[in-house]
Amino acid sequence: PGQWFQVDMQQPRSFHKLVIDNTWALFDSPAAYEVRVSHDGERWSKPVAVGKGTLGITRITFPRQRARYLRIIQTGTNPKYHWSI
Repeated sequence: PGQWFQVDMQQPRSFHKLVIDNTWALFDSPAAYEVRVSHDGERWSKPVAVGKGTLGITRITFPRQRARYLRIIQTGTNPKYHWSI
């Protein structure tokens, strides 16, 4: 828990989903996650989505956001598998 992956889209963009493809490491989906967004990379929103990963491809949808940064944070743990993207 607490590991995160951040994307800088270089400028504000509108988006409403995130797709995580870990088909090459099928069981390495996030045990549980939250997604947050930011305009400056320092101040982050409350979670715009929370959930658990699925085998292979995890599709996360949420209300349309406009931001420059997107962060997915691992909030769960799996003692047997890693978290891969």
